[in-house]
Amino acid sequence: MQFYRVFVYGTLKRGFNLAWALDGQKFIGRAVTKPLYRMYNCGSYPALVISDDGFEIIGELWEVDLHGLTLLDEVEGISTGLYERGLVELKEPVGFEDVEAYFYCHAVDGFADVGRDWFSFLQPQISRLVGSRDNTVPRSLSGLHFRSVFRSLGERLRRRLY
Repeated sequence: MQFYRVFVYGTLKRGFNLAWALDGQKFIGRAVTKPLYRMYNCGSYPALVISDDGFEIIGELWEVDLHGLTLLDEVEGISTGLYERGLVELKEPVGFEDVEAYFYCHAVDGFADVGRDWFSFLQPQISRLVGSRDNTVPRSLSGLHFRSVFRSLGERLRRRLY
């Protein structure tokens, strides 16, 4: 059986609304790209693009089978041209080559720059939603709240795919 390595950086990460698409696949661990990319806020999901003045992007490394890769392609809108899968260069973990990520296919003009980490970008927004006084949210609470906010999208995709 052939396996593929995929770097995920946003809604596919554990604890987020599309993490279900990686159920049954192998989580390798935390991963960081080389500073060749930027991430932008598209509203309910981030957009990864190649950039001359990039950052190290924080995400996760997964090993997926062909079924898992096909599902990820569908969830990420490969057939509609929303994203394309391409090679990504990792700084950590060391020694992993032929890793792919999903790159946004449209202009990002006017979108907010997310920085290095999707969770860190969302944390102040989530804090306002749950009324935190110190602007911090425990990871478990923020993940649960984030999932509930976008659960309907995941459920619609799941019904369409199965």
